[in-house]
Amino acid sequence: MTATSAACQACTAPTGDTVFLCRDCIQKLATDIASVTWMIRELETTLTRQARFVRQSDSGMARSATTPLPWDERAAQVTKLLDRRVHHWAIEVSLLNREDPRDPLSVQLQGSGGVVEVSRWLWRNLSTLRIHEQAGRAYDELRDVCQQAHETVDRPPDLVTYGMCGAELPNRVICHEYLYGAPNQLTLECRRCHTQFQLKERRDWMLAYVSNMMGTTGEIATYLTASGMGITPDAVRALIRRHPRDIPKRGDNAEGHALYRFSNVIDAVGNRYQRAPATVVAS
Repeated sequence: MTATSAACQACTAPTGDTVFLCRDCIQKLATDIASVTWMIRELETTLTRQARFVRQSDSGMARSATTPLPWDERAAQVTKLLDRRVHHWAIEVSLLNREDPRDPLSVQLQGSGGVVEVSRWLWRNLSTLRIHEQAGRAYDELRDVCQQAHETVDRPPDLVTYGMCGAELPNRVICHEYLYGAPNQLTLECRRCHTQFQLKERRDWMLAYVSNMMGTTGEIATYLTASGMGITPDAVRALIRRHPRDIPKRGDNAEGHALYRFSNVIDAVGNRYQRAPATVVAS
């Protein structure tokens, strides 16, 4: 295909040759596309931090609804939109490139590749996107969704959720607002009903609440850290490797990630600090 326009479809600046995006705009787009890897990781962190938990039997079959931690629906929607738009425009570019269908990258562009891999491919082929007749639309859609992703993950890092308020309002209505606060606060106040809670008591409630629940290593670490038991996902995985009998796998979630019982990890963390140091015997 041969482009005929000499004006940038994004900013109307002269392009100087037969392309539809000027150098400044393509550079802005390249910066956004290069940040997709980081944004996907941060969006996944946002979703993990706000993960829903459900009670589950050891068999992994019976499930019943419980009060969830707030699911960041915006993060979920932005993740899907980012994936869809990156794949769409990568496929459009691949049609212009007329790549060999046996090329692994071409296979990825048919839907089997993750958004991170496809975004890297698209970044390397932005010069081809410049000659696409709808390059301006691609510029608007890709930059828009990248901006949405940035805004979704751009929030105070020390803000923690401490579960649903649960206070009883007039007419026996239960407050379903979620409590948020910094880890060093002594008290928490519900933004809806203004009920106040002592942070220590709330953390104790959180530990009791999840004792018979299941979660992935990331979910467990996030929730226990919010409950005052500072532990990283790597530390949880290390405990599981060292104490497989004490922390057995209880099943898998819908994404195929292993689930473990919170109480088993809590007990293992407690035992780790209760064990007496080994006695060194002099030779």
